[in-house]
Amino acid sequence: MLSEDTKTVLYNMLSKLATLPAEAIRPEMKLFGRDLALDSLSGVELVTWLEQQFGITLEDLDVDLSALDSVGSLLRFINGQISERWTGQLEKVAAAARLKEGRFGVEQVLLHIREHPGATSRELAAWCSLPTPTIAALRKELHQAGLVGKEGKGAFLSPKGEALLETFYPSWAGVSASAPEPYGRARQSPLFAELTERCRALLRHRPPADTQLDQAKCLPETAAARALLALENGLLAGRRLAFLGDDDFTSVAVAVLGDMLAEHQAAGPAAITVLDIDERIVNTLTELAEQHSWPLLAYGHDLRRPLPADLLHRHDGFFTDPPYTVTGARLFVSRGVEMCRPEGFTAFLSFAPKGPDEMLAVQADMARMGLYLREIKPGFNRYEGGSLWGNQSHMLVYSSTTKARPLLTTNYEGQLYTAEFRQPTLRQR
Repeated sequence: MLSEDTKTVLYNMLSKLATLPAEAIRPEMKLFGRDLALDSLSGVELVTWLEQQFGITLEDLDVDLSALDSVGSLLRFINGQISERWTGQLEKVAAAARLKEGRFGVEQVLLHIREHPGATSRELAAWCSLPTPTIAALRKELHQAGLVGKEGKGAFLSPKGEALLETFYPSWAGVSASAPEPYGRARQSPLFAELTERCRALLRHRPPADTQLDQAKCLPETAAARALLALENGLLAGRRLAFLGDDDFTSVAVAVLGDMLAEHQAAGPAAITVLDIDERIVNTLTELAEQHSWPLLAYGHDLRRPLPADLLHRHDGFFTDPPYTVTGARLFVSRGVEMCRPEGFTAFLSFAPKGPDEMLAVQADMARMGLYLREIKPGFNRYEGGSLWGNQSHMLVYSSTTKARPLLTTNYEGQLYTAEFRQPTLRQR
């Protein structure tokens, strides 16, 4: 039970929002997109709203208050709690319906229902590539969870289901259930053009590419498309994303997209974690995060060394664009798997097309790590450099399984970079 003193502190911190002047409101001071300052909610009213909307009580906010240095940090904590509730609820639904695709599979069905209200189980089965009995079982569980209603044979989102789905997959941002062309839905998003231009201005801060580190910076359009890809996969609102190497500044694109979502009364990421061996990148990202009040922390780290314990098992997904070698993919993805929650995560691997034997080895490693290839987007990534591969690479999207585990957890002393394999140097993080 929370002490009365703790309750008072929490109420007071949340009530502060009602007295902040408009110019003091930053994007982080949103609760899943709700502008609490303009609503002038008291702390007690806010907790009541949280319980009604998300089932979160004051007891769920039992956190070390000394670790929260601002109202914004408390709100990020609450956003994380809401995100975990949603994730947990969908994982229970998937388990009850025996849906092996887990939370992501449930979300895809919900997206199709939103786009095609009144859809039958047979139609949903065809669109989602799932057996009709599985869809029927899933609809039953979603109905019991209060997320889906029905009229005759058709399925409809309930008001609760529609509100929660909109939180993680905002329809106004162009998030849908179908993905044409290499860039997926990104270029169709009404946010794409503006996000690209904002990224273009900020990505000018990237340090020059270090060819000794196989760096080749992606285009602003690619950074924006990657951020929107995270949004399409439900990895923005209240989620924690990791970046294993980031000379591209994809983390910046995700942070900017979070700001844009907040401007449209939607929620951005709870945490962005970057690991990079290049201190120039770490320092620049840290400066930008401080200037823009982003929830972004960058660490200087050589991924050949074990990860710090406090970064393990905390994230909902990761991006990596490793050295284009078999060991590069194995090591960077292993570290990413370690950083993610064992309950389930999404991995975004950028990798250039290699020979059949090398690609077979990469895919075998992914399978050994309990990851299955859900989607491949040829030519998704475009670069300023990297002419050896036509200035582009593929985006491979993986989902975790119950057997997800890293292949490497200790020091790695073998060959890693392309130069070490006596090949032309391209990228390394």
